[in-house]
Amino acid sequence: MPRLVVLRGPGQGRAFDVISSAAIGRLPSNQIHLPGDKISRRHAEVLQENNHWFIVDLGSRNGVIVNGRKVDRAELSSGDRIEIGSALLMFELDEVHDYPTQEVDEDLTGPEKLPSGEPVFFSEDAADSAEHFEKSVSVEDEEARPTEDVLEMLREANRKLKTLHDVSDAIHETFDLRKLMHKILELVLDIFQAERSVIFLYDEADGKLRPAAARNRQRTTVRLAVSQTVVDYVAARMRSVISADALSDPRFEPSESIAMQNINSVMCVPLTSKGKSQGVLYVDNRGRAERFEQDHLRLLTIIARQAATAIDNARSYSDLHREREELKRQVSEKYTIIGESQALGNVLEQVEQVAHGDTTVLISGETGVGKELIARAIHEASVRSGGPFTIVNCASIPESLLESELFGHEKGAFTGADRRRIGKFELANRGTLFLDEIAEISPAIQTKLLRAVEQKEFDRVGGTRPVTVDVRIVAATNRNIEKMVSEGKFREDLYYRLAVVLLHVPPLRERREDIPMLAEHCLDILAREIGRPQPVIGGAALDLMTKYDWPGNIRELKNAMERAILLGHSGVIEPDDLPPNIAAGGVGLAAPSGETGEAPPSLLPLAPAVQAMERRGIREALKLANGVKSRAAELLGISRPTLDKKLREYGDL
Repeated sequence: MPRLVVLRGPGQGRAFDVISSAAIGRLPSNQIHLPGDKISRRHAEVLQENNHWFIVDLGSRNGVIVNGRKVDRAELSSGDRIEIGSALLMFELDEVHDYPTQEVDEDLTGPEKLPSGEPVFFSEDAADSAEHFEKSVSVEDEEARPTEDVLEMLREANRKLKTLHDVSDAIHETFDLRKLMHKILELVLDIFQAERSVIFLYDEADGKLRPAAARNRQRTTVRLAVSQTVVDYVAARMRSVISADALSDPRFEPSESIAMQNINSVMCVPLTSKGKSQGVLYVDNRGRAERFEQDHLRLLTIIARQAATAIDNARSYSDLHREREELKRQVSEKYTIIGESQALGNVLEQVEQVAHGDTTVLISGETGVGKELIARAIHEASVRSGGPFTIVNCASIPESLLESELFGHEKGAFTGADRRRIGKFELANRGTLFLDEIAEISPAIQTKLLRAVEQKEFDRVGGTRPVTVDVRIVAATNRNIEKMVSEGKFREDLYYRLAVVLLHVPPLRERREDIPMLAEHCLDILAREIGRPQPVIGGAALDLMTKYDWPGNIRELKNAMERAILLGHSGVIEPDDLPPNIAAGGVGLAAPSGETGEAPPSLLPLAPAVQAMERRGIREALKLANGVKSRAAELLGISRPTLDKKLREYGDL
């Protein structure tokens, strides 16, 4: 009969029989009751289908992990390890026959007992011994007890499994690779009474097998001269090796290291995880020390499998930690607020004042002034900084999809909704939701958004039960939203709910003293991204940049610096490297004749002048982006759908 054995966590040591199916969870009504941390009320179910066994996640919060991999449904094999919250279980298909024992309270959560009263940890050897005993007991003699030999077999099997259990607990406590390897080696030395143990790992840089950690009985880390012949033999064949008398073993006759080191007994096993070789684990004894036996090799091979998985996890954790720190550095660098002007200082002072509460904030300002940066600064300075910062660009999402984007939808809510989708409100739970271009949403969405902002409660599209979230709302707009309210284009009650604190970000022309510093910052980042040396800004170019009005603000400045890096060749940015309208001393409305071969448009009437500038800007962006529309849209500071709309509107450029 299949069983689930609890190796770690609530009910440790218990074994649960599974007849046809068994629910696992925190509720006492589950067949397998596990009242532990991070375990859902009904967490998972083990069931049989067509003579195969499966485990199914019942929608738990923390998921089900089988052999280190998170699954929704997975077929189980004997020996599979299942992590459910804080519990670690082993699935075992082999049938186990119980010894007659005294009646015990079913509510006890301790390990099962041998007839002698010793705790039992299930193993294959124990099953064999139990079966042997059952066959040896006559039907008439129900009071018969196992012989001392059988009991000793059970005790030995129990000691082995407990050793594996202790090893598993010890080596999965740390993700520090160096500490982990030392822990593995010290456990191996103790378990096998060995003199020396070494872990060899493949170098991730060049793929060569090198010693990574070594320990002797004195628990010191030293350079140990081991048998390279044995190590190479195991690494090449990916098979465990034992030699009770290495000095006379014909497999290693050419080995000078065995003779020189007086190695009389050696074991070496491969370290494999997820089908990939991590390296080898080497253990030896010298002189007249105790020799290893086949039982030792079997146990060491099992330990090595656990160790390899732990080493693989530690390496992955280390890689992820480095990547995380690098991403944090890049994000911090990318979203740093640059400037020392009084106008910017006033804004940052307001950010500091509003950050520590949960007040809804509305940020206003022209396109490209850095409203998202200000929103991020509010989030990072708040108590929610450890939570998510989730962005919704309301202008770039079609109205028909915006409701689902914000609130999510249930399976079958509309055509194409083949599964439940979590919306941005839920994704931002315990964090900050940034609603960019909030003035672009339709009246219908405004009504639903008002309820979500006021009550932190909403319905998924197609849902019947309200969803409650803990989220702070920060919104932004580049439009005159007060005028839209007076014209009836934006709900007044929603405006006042969003604008509890109204924060205005000044345009770049109102803080010209920040332009040199911002330009240098943009050049530093862009030069590294593009892979070119960072140029310096010439005096003439800097003078033109400082006088220019920058209608696109910081976004336009960044694009101008990228153009200068791409087109410049001297290492110094000169006026000719700047966009034509800046190089000609314009103020951001009209461009002179030049690369396009067209005469500058008249500034009046305004609509044709704006259209002419848009056409030229799009042409220049497409040229710089080599025709890649998504890149051109990024250079222009607009979304790809907006660029496509402009291209359809203007036709052949």
